[in-house]
Amino acid sequence: MASYHLDGDALIWFQDAKQAGGFVSWEVFVKVVHIRFGVTAYDDPIEALTRLKQVSSMAAYKGNFEILSNRITKLSESHKLSCFLIGLKDEIRLLVRMLVPKSLNEAFGLAKIQEEYLLSSRRGFRNVASTGKA
Repeated sequence: MASYHLDGDALIWFQDAKQAGGFVSWEVFVKVVHIRFGVTAYDDPIEALTRLKQVSSMAAYKGNFEILSNRITKLSESHKLSCFLIGLKDEIRLLVRMLVPKSLNEAFGLAKIQEEYLLSSRRGFRNVASTGKA
């Protein structure tokens, strides 16, 4: 029954473990799932959050940021905001910092606008370059 709710890497892992006879009871299954996919004593979400960098879209960065920041209890909003800003791409971070956002939501909104502006500017430049007209 559990396999109906699994996909991707989890499903492949489950199929391999089941063939090897790894699940003799529900309790054993739950324990093995926690060992394989759970948080370990070696995980440090604060380190991961401070090392997080935007490498693609703002939406993807915000999603990754929220996953990590929600694992940390008692982290102040101002610290979250600082971590969020530090990880932004330079061309986005500089403008957002200049506008001094007061909250994480405000910073995300400003960063999203700057990302859209940069994308539209690049499209406009490509159109001018391909037609040769300014």
